[in-house]
Amino acid sequence: MLVLTNLLKENSKSFEKEHPNINVKLIAAGSLVVARKITDLNQISDLAFVADYTIIPEFLYDKYANFNVIFSNNSIVLAYTNKSKFSNVINENSWYKIIFKKGGIFGHSNPDLDPAGYRTLMVIKLIQDFYSSNNLYENFTTAKNKFILKKIEIEFKVIEDNIEIFSTTKTHSQTGVEMEALTAVNIAALTIYDM
Repeated sequence: MLVLTNLLKENSKSFEKEHPNINVKLIAAGSLVVARKITDLNQISDLAFVADYTIIPEFLYDKYANFNVIFSNNSIVLAYTNKSKFSNVINENSWYKIIFKKGGIFGHSNPDLDPAGYRTLMVIKLIQDFYSSNNLYENFTTAKNKFILKKIEIEFKVIEDNIEIFSTTKTHSQTGVEMEALTAVNIAALTIYDM
């Protein structure tokens, strides 16, 4: 969400310079929250930017919107390093069993606020079928060694020919989330490189 928010902040400044009689008001929130602010709280907007393009037709069509433009997309990523517990045995055929091992910890973003959170749950359901693992979804959603990320922020600073990327992660769980911050920075850097 923060990448999109920062992008909109920069563009709104440029827009206001070109159109000094227009004041751009940005309100940042998760995709579902944006839709609910419009539909439930009547906070009508001229433009609504969401990370999940399916939110617009599902919640806002016909009364609040009649089209949307897809300008970006992302992927669900399983990320670990050689310092992760059990990294020596994690592979495409074992990871979904290893994440539940004692001593291991895994996490994902909040499915009530973030498209990546609820898409993670959808992907786990698909993976359950793919690997014919009957209780994978239930085990995933009820696991004691799981944490849900409350917030991940990414900030970019362009200094001459360099881009500095900063990440802040927050959780209510009793675990560190430094690997999630590093992963966020890695993915942001790869996205910039790939552009």
